[in-house]
Amino acid sequence: MSSAPDTPPLPLPRVTHAVRKGVHEREERRWTCTPDTLEVTQHGRTTSIPYARITALRLRFEPGRFATNRCMAEVVTDTGLSAAIDNQHWAGVARFEDRSLTYRLTIEALLARLRAANPQARLETGQGAMLWLGMGCLMVALLGLFLAVLTIGGPGIAMVKLAILAFFVPTMVRYLRANRRRVLPITADPPDGVLPAIA
Repeated sequence: MSSAPDTPPLPLPRVTHAVRKGVHEREERRWTCTPDTLEVTQHGRTTSIPYARITALRLRFEPGRFATNRCMAEVVTDTGLSAAIDNQHWAGVARFEDRSLTYRLTIEALLARLRAANPQARLETGQGAMLWLGMGCLMVALLGLFLAVLTIGGPGIAMVKLAILAFFVPTMVRYLRANRRRVLPITADPPDGVLPAIA
């Protein structure tokens, strides 16, 4: 009995993500996963990075005051060239548009292509130890201050300021959970928190 001939795999689709990082940029930066290269377009120029030349993909959760869901990815090549990818689009003063859907699709496509083209590449997540410990110490200090004000009492303005800080506690907890430093094989799944959740 003859078996059906093997059908070639379907080509992977191109996936593109684009954001502006600030007021000084007139055009969006674009990152496009093609079948063989990552194309990075910024300031009117496009650079093609073959997946086989990428040695590491660094993922981290990096919130800001106005962009509390910001996630970042950094692509590192064997020549030292790097490209940073952001999921937040600058839309105006203190206004950011969350483009997590195209960001996550692009990072997942990049991971799939890296696993095939360069299985020796690394998946690095989190922040350096000093920055991570610094955030942990800040959380402990805020908790101590909050408890002291509740116990001893204080002016109303202090309570208001502490209530505002308490609003950011979930973001700081997510920061600590997601940004513990890890170096993994590129075949590993990214740890929770370093990629934005998609509803």
